[in-house]
Amino acid sequence: IMNKIGIVVENITNRAGIERAVTNLCNSLCDFEEYNIVLISICSKDGCVPAYKLDNRVDLLHLNVKKKNKYGWYIEFYNLIKKIINYEKLDYIIGTTYALNSVISVLDLRVKKIGCEHFNYNSATFLGKVVRRLFYNNLSAIVLLTKSDARNYSFLDAKKIYIIPNSLSFKCNGKYNCDSKQIIAVGRLEMQKGFDILIEIAKKTQKLIPDWKFVIYGEGSEKDNLLRKIKNNELGGYVEIKPSVIDVEKILLNSSIYVMTSRFEGLPMVLIEAKECGLPEISFDCKEGPSEIIEDGVDGYIIPVNDNEMFIEKLVMLAKDKEKRVNFSEHSKINAKRFSSTNVSNLWKEMLEQV
Repeated sequence: IMNKIGIVVENITNRAGIERAVTNLCNSLCDFEEYNIVLISICSKDGCVPAYKLDNRVDLLHLNVKKKNKYGWYIEFYNLIKKIINYEKLDYIIGTTYALNSVISVLDLRVKKIGCEHFNYNSATFLGKVVRRLFYNNLSAIVLLTKSDARNYSFLDAKKIYIIPNSLSFKCNGKYNCDSKQIIAVGRLEMQKGFDILIEIAKKTQKLIPDWKFVIYGEGSEKDNLLRKIKNNELGGYVEIKPSVIDVEKILLNSSIYVMTSRFEGLPMVLIEAKECGLPEISFDCKEGPSEIIEDGVDGYIIPVNDNEMFIEKLVMLAKDKEKRVNFSEHSKINAKRFSSTNVSNLWKEMLEQV
């Protein structure tokens, strides 16, 4: 029997982690003959192109809902989604943010309703936490990214909780470049990602590893502040900000070390991708995700939050120790396998069969 699955995202033309994870999920579920995938993008218009390459077997539906005010568009989306479920004869509907999960949770239709979380529970606002407690028990299942985040959902029926990580969007056949002397970070230039902290770290490492350089790839509202910080600290040439790119694999393979200074995460896609490219990684132990990707002392380092001195110490040591970088790289490649598209899509299939 063919099952029709609708996956809802706010705007598939945005270039960020959620859109990449959703695209990967759609593409991998297409490989199962029993599933027909419909990607429902709420705020994009007909003819808009997704930010990441979507398998041509995925049916793409643009709802063209305009964000008139903060909450009004959810009502419009609710009415539209009811019609779509009936028209498309969907068997499952999957939300991809807490707001969308909440809207689909109150649908009174005989569709299986699955909520998918991409941020950790503790990063939510007070309202976000209240909404989860009020509505999430109406869902058939809730998919979380990490075991540590699952502990925050004790208010839910445990049988409804499934832990499924994000999957890789590519298989890397390139070779790790341990001699590039480039330290890389990728992400939206927003406070969450902590690039201001990374610039502070770079200021301290400049005298210790002057022949290396930091490159940050991304766009966002903090860009001007970050560029000003680089200029004020006279780090021009040592720290560089470049526009975000589609081909992440290429820029990762041109780098030697991946660093993450985020204030909070869900399960960072880019750490998984850097691991697949064989990069040793250093990250703060922020909630949630990095500690479930990096194996401390084996393929990278997990640093206590706010301990910039330890971060600097481990980064300088790794930059000066080529043998350790190569060793970490080999382990990174091995440890990336659990995030393969096949492994993750099989977990999704098991969950869909159980709800």
